[in-house]
Amino acid sequence: MSIRIIMRDNSGNKFWIITPNISMYSFASKSKNVTFLEIFYRFAQVLVKPRKGLTKGEEEKILLSRKRVLVELNNKVMALKYLANECKKQGEKLIARKDSKKRIYDYKPYQVFLALCESYLDTVHSTYDCIADLDGFLGKKYARAINKEQWFKIDMDLRNVFHHNQSPLVTIEKGKVDFTIEKLPRSPRFLTPAMKNPHGRYEFSLDPKDLGEDILTFLEKWAKQYLDLIDGNESIDAIAGYKKDGGVRTKKVTLKELMKRVVAT
Repeated sequence: MSIRIIMRDNSGNKFWIITPNISMYSFASKSKNVTFLEIFYRFAQVLVKPRKGLTKGEEEKILLSRKRVLVELNNKVMALKYLANECKKQGEKLIARKDSKKRIYDYKPYQVFLALCESYLDTVHSTYDCIADLDGFLGKKYARAINKEQWFKIDMDLRNVFHHNQSPLVTIEKGKVDFTIEKLPRSPRFLTPAMKNPHGRYEFSLDPKDLGEDILTFLEKWAKQYLDLIDGNESIDAIAGYKKDGGVRTKKVTLKELMKRVVAT
């Protein structure tokens, strides 16, 4: 998560910044919700420190990578959490409605669920793009491991169905959401001809409660790989409060301290 902070410069002019929660000393020193991702947002900048003799293009590349670490990835993760939660809630509502026992029922709640699913799958895809770009800046290829994950193959096949094939038909069967489509996307990695029903259509089920779990677990592991490359004595100046002139007071927090707390939780 991020916070917006209003400060004053040396001339007394107000300005504001968006920064991860870990930038606040109260969060960094006391919160029980510190994660590897929260730490990564601030400490990954250590891996792209400016050096003397850089070209203008190289300096811009470093500034862009810092922006992506501080803001863009954080935004993607918040979108993932929000959309996964909304999908879960809407999926649970559909399961509780027991419409399959009715002869006629309103399909709008199912369309809402499909809209949420499509947005969620798009965000999974764009999050992968974001960490792959960061890998490029940081000189590693950690993000590629996601392509071996079965859940990611399923998510990307579903996204391709939504984008390039058709909007699936949705029903509820045996406490799960059933999707039915007429044809497979190009180069499917999960959907197979064996999933065809007697009418020649493809059917598969989804349990809404599982949404978001796998991608967030992967992102935690991905972030930790980078944090393990950084000296534990590296520190950030966390904001501890305001001075009378509107400036901020800071306290140092080391990576080593924060890493211990994540393991403890």
